Amino acid sequence: WTIQSATNGIYEALAYVAPKRGQVYLRAGLSGNTIHGTLNVPDYTSLIGTEMLNHRNVNHFSDSYTLGTVIEIVDGKGTTTGQAISLGTNTTLKGITFYYPDQVNSNTPFEYPPTIKTNYGIEDVQIEYCYTINSYIFIDATLSHNQLLLRNIFGQPIYKGIRVDQAWDTDILENIKFKSTWYDLGHQVWPDPTASQAFSIANGIAIEIGRADWIRLRHVYAFYYWIGIYMEPGSPT
Repeated sequence: WTIQSATNGIYEALAYVAPKRGQVYLRAGLSGNTIHGTLNVPDYTSLIGTEMLNHRNVNHFSDSYTLGTVIEIVDGKGTTTGQAISLGTNTTLKGITFYYPDQVNSNTPFEYPPTIKTNYGIEDVQIEYCYTINSYIFIDATLSHNQLLLRNIFGQPIYKGIRVDQAWDTDILENIKFKSTWYDLGHQVWPDPTASQAFSIANGIAIEIGRADWIRLRHVYAFYYWIGIYMEPGSPT
């Protein structure tokens, strides 16, 4: 089942494949892949785009952002509560670029909920080959979980890149590259990144780690952030 549709179409496709533990494939391009509210990826399913690069250069030419699957996120401005995409147990999210068309290149950017959040009690979730152009918070795995795999994760989260807490079995973060620059996908231009960089340099945290019973980091890179890797007691301590 291959679709290029808005939220309801993606919901319908995921619901269709869920009983058989199937996969939904999104075509390349931006048109039609706008989601509203929260897109729930059910247990044992996969949502897969076309972008499978082992490395994503955040300073590449503008056309590189429209060659793969791009999902636009338009809801949630002004709050960090909620999420754009929620992942159930044994789910996979792969090969997708995320873009917020209403975000501003400013030293006072709009707050948004996390782009991706793992559900409570999940196990064996994989997020691979995913890229954010301008998420406020990119990946949130702060609810109780086991064995999260993040591999080949790139982009420009403005405030926080990855948050991990209540990790009860080995999480793996591998080949992570965050750099605070700015690309305006809607206008196909590189504006002056100074404003957004100023916010990230003063406030940004690339990776935040709380309670983790084993966590492995390999090939992690963060540039233009206040803190690269921040470790805190977490919950429960």
